[in-house]
Amino acid sequence: MSNDTHGTCGSCDHFGEGVPQQQLVQIRMNPEAGAEVMSRCAAPRNAEIHLSVGPKSGCDAWTPAA
Repeated sequence: MSNDTHGTCGSCDHFGEGVPQQQLVQIRMNPEAGAEVMSRCAAPRNAEIHLSVGPKSGCDAWTPAA
């Protein structure tokens, strides 16, 4: 199994609304750490449909988290 998280929601700047900061940091380091966590996607093209995603989800609107 690959540890490459590039492109997954857990490493995306649009992920994390409603997730406690400390837990979000853990998810950014290892998306497996919060596999059950769901967050609203804030990507502009997904925001209006209120899409909820998990850390291992992904799409082509991925933007690296700072």
